[in-house]
Amino acid sequence: MKNILLYYCVLLFSNVVAQRSSTSINWSISNGTGNTASFIDKTSFNGGAVDFTYFPQDQLGFFIESGWNFFSQKVEKATYTEQSISVTGVQFRELKCVPILAGIHYEFLPEASFNPYCNLGFGTIYQTGTITMGLFVIDNDIWQWAYKPEAGVKIQLNQNLSGKLGAKYYRTFETEDLDAQSFWTFNLGLSVEIE
Repeated sequence: MKNILLYYCVLLFSNVVAQRSSTSINWSISNGTGNTASFIDKTSFNGGAVDFTYFPQDQLGFFIESGWNFFSQKVEKATYTEQSISVTGVQFRELKCVPILAGIHYEFLPEASFNPYCNLGFGTIYQTGTITMGLFVIDNDIWQWAYKPEAGVKIQLNQNLSGKLGAKYYRTFETEDLDAQSFWTFNLGLSVEIE
């Protein structure tokens, strides 16, 4: 009985290892929408993401992703209100977002050199918002549930390396502490595939 169990474990492991997988690293250009744009409306060139995708089938895969997006902006003579307190002055605003998501990934033409793809992820985003006005610093750290659709294309450079162009839309769910936040990212990256 032990030998049969061991045989099936080895068979399962070899089947998992034999499947295709890819790892991507991306540079992200981000732009806030909705409540995020109300806080910082300046485009950010300071972001990135790393993802790993496992393909049990040729076109369908499962991915995990994490990254960072850093927004900052100077706002001349603005008023910030928190409950019953208002402070007016030159503001330096920062927003740091760290998404951690997992989901499904679909490639339309996995064997082609020009391979469109789309995916949908769910998870969480850790956000740190900071407003600095002279001696006053207002911080807000929060985790929010989030989802992310993505569409793009992989362009094969050689047998195991592809260039990657894509767009993602991150959206969080409203909590008691913070309204829903959202932003677009436009990504340029490299993807390494192992078969």
